[in-house]
Amino acid sequence: MWATQVTSVKIGFPDGHDLLVDRQAALESLLQGNHQSIEDLQELIVLESETRIKEILRLYQYQPFLQAKIAGELMAEYVLVGKDRHGFVGTRAFILAVSQPREGSFEVRSITKPLHNGEVIDYSQGEITYLNGTGRSNVIANMLVRLQQHALRASAFQNQAFAPPFVIMDVTSHSKSYLYGPGSCPAV
Repeated sequence: MWATQVTSVKIGFPDGHDLLVDRQAALESLLQGNHQSIEDLQELIVLESETRIKEILRLYQYQPFLQAKIAGELMAEYVLVGKDRHGFVGTRAFILAVSQPREGSFEVRSITKPLHNGEVIDYSQGEITYLNGTGRSNVIANMLVRLQQHALRASAFQNQAFAPPFVIMDVTSHSKSYLYGPGSCPAV
């Protein structure tokens, strides 16, 4: 299973034409039938994302101000759940951001802090927040409130990155299970 925040971007140009860059299809194609470890998949996703983001930034190479502004919008957040190299179920959460738009360089930040029972990481929009709860229903309720807050703020800017449906999973080293939302979905 994988989830990502930024999958498609509509770019407006000063002459009035728009360009839709759809990364959803590219990511689905990359991951379709791919049974590599999540470490290897993370590497593939980063390379594919960097390539596509560089293509977008090249469109603005003669407009540095707009290029920097667009670069800030192209931050992508990913969560992968699958088999790690040792055969256990694992998770990878990472953020890909443009660090230098003119040079086309990137920063990949992985969320590496281990989670404890009842602890939730919210790493959206470049911030990292830890939420605690006791009991499964309390953890789910905390997460849904947080997700709905993000969806409300994002929709004010016509950003559908946090739009439902929401999927909440419980992941251990031996299994994964869906706690809330549609199960067995390839993308969230």
